[in-house]
Amino acid sequence: MLRKTMLWILAGYTSIRLGTTAAVVLMGATTLPVFVVALSAIVSVYSATVVVKTFSRNTTTRTIQFTYAANIFAVLVNMLFVKMFYPATIEMYEYLVVGTFLEVVVFSVLLLMSLRQEKLILEKKQMLAHN
Repeated sequence: MLRKTMLWILAGYTSIRLGTTAAVVLMGATTLPVFVVALSAIVSVYSATVVVKTFSRNTTTRTIQFTYAANIFAVLVNMLFVKMFYPATIEMYEYLVVGTFLEVVVFSVLLLMSLRQEKLILEKKQMLAHN
């Protein structure tokens, strides 16, 4: 259940982020650094690939967990890069490209819940094996 929820959240998030990044690049309507837009595009394409692979054939939970970790890392790097090297203000639509701290919190909670659930399943299997 958690895995399916994580997958649907990732699918929605990825489609919004990939669409916004593509629109910003195609329209040239941003003053964001190229590094930020490129990192966002790379992680979004990777996330979209994982979502498509998961829907078409079964992938491991570890792959989804890694994708969440990559998104967390990309958002943190983008926020730090923009804060340190980009003195101008950011438009609201550009936050969809850069990311916000709320994304980090939500993705971290989902990742930790997934890791905890995996640990509980492993402990249950070990307990059943001993009986």
